[in-house]
Amino acid sequence: MQNYKKVKVRSNFKMKYLNKSVIEISGIPEKERKEALNEVKVLSSLQHPNIVKYVDSFQDGGKLNIVMEYASQGDLYEKIKQQKSKLFPEEKLVDWFIQISMAVKYIHDRRILHRDLKTQNIFIAQDGTLKLGDFGISKVLQSTMECAKTLVGTPYYLSPEICQEKPYNNKSDVWSLGCILYELVTLKHAFEANNMKALVGKILRGTYPPISSTYSSDLRDMIGKMLQKDPRDRPSINSVLKIPFIQKRMEFLLSKGEPETSGEKVQEKSPSGVSSPVPEVKVPPSAFKDNRKFSNVGGMPLISNNNNNAPVLAKYERDIVKPTPKLVTPSVAPKASFINDKMMEEKRRKQLQEQREREKERLLKLQKEKEQKMFEEEQRMKDIADRKREYELRQKQYAEEKLERERKSIYEEAR
Repeated sequence: MQNYKKVKVRSNFKMKYLNKSVIEISGIPEKERKEALNEVKVLSSLQHPNIVKYVDSFQDGGKLNIVMEYASQGDLYEKIKQQKSKLFPEEKLVDWFIQISMAVKYIHDRRILHRDLKTQNIFIAQDGTLKLGDFGISKVLQSTMECAKTLVGTPYYLSPEICQEKPYNNKSDVWSLGCILYELVTLKHAFEANNMKALVGKILRGTYPPISSTYSSDLRDMIGKMLQKDPRDRPSINSVLKIPFIQKRMEFLLSKGEPETSGEKVQEKSPSGVSSPVPEVKVPPSAFKDNRKFSNVGGMPLISNNNNNAPVLAKYERDIVKPTPKLVTPSVAPKASFINDKMMEEKRRKQLQEQREREKERLLKLQKEKEQKMFEEEQRMKDIADRKREYELRQKQYAEEKLERERKSIYEEAR
């Protein structure tokens, strides 16, 4: 949380605490300035209990100030350091993983890549809820199949495709999520080295120290799937959330009624030691110099409807990850034309989805053909090299035999 500062504001005669991220934008290149403004753009569009809530932003003296909700318990990186050598219990890890995955699913459903998932960007609220933050290098994709090409991210969590400067998509975030889960399980990075070249080499090989047998084979297998070198072999975040033991844990959380993952409001202590309820973040503070009003962030659907979601995942999204309620004004019953329009829209959506699937299959087929040709060419070059080495070896043996015969001849003449 070194990039954030705790600030106190007064709202409706109550004191509350928020995080303020200050980014120096004066005198920096245009590219970095756009990245800073992009964090504001992305944050303002996200409303999810496992994502740090955006409150407002303003520029002051060549600095961009981003005001967000306060995460009083620090971040996962600090939490891991506090553990020293004591491993986390598996149930807690799985509960945390579900919360992070739901946040990643939320942004992926909106075609947003985070591109810098790491333990330092996962914050812990007062009630223990995990919240994903720091969208400074996120990227919004125009379609679900579009691939980004920019080399970004934190070295320990870089995916193989980024290390090779290849196009990448949301599977790169899944790799980083696998690295985070591995770090939670072992309290160490999956890939570590003394320099960047050695680190990239380890990532490209995809080899990491084995996980302790203290944890279940289900958990170890899931980490292995998420850390597949080939992104095509890596599951999407939706597929991860449909893994049976994750579904089973979701069912258990649902059976508890209101689990810790719900992100409900709790009592927070002020510096004076008096507990006071934490109000909603969308309030107009007046503690800043320019007396700007904090813009109310309207509620938006928490999870997009996806016919492919498993029943348990859908129920978890509906019951646990509760959307911000909207004010609905009384209206007349929908007309037949509205229903017909909705049906047509659903039909068009299905057609578009089918087109995307066909395009995906076509691209995969082309990629496989390309890889097959490359493999055949490599085999051909390998065969040529083998024949060349065999020929050189025969020539060497012939020369040695000739030399030996000459030596024997000279020896016999001398006798």
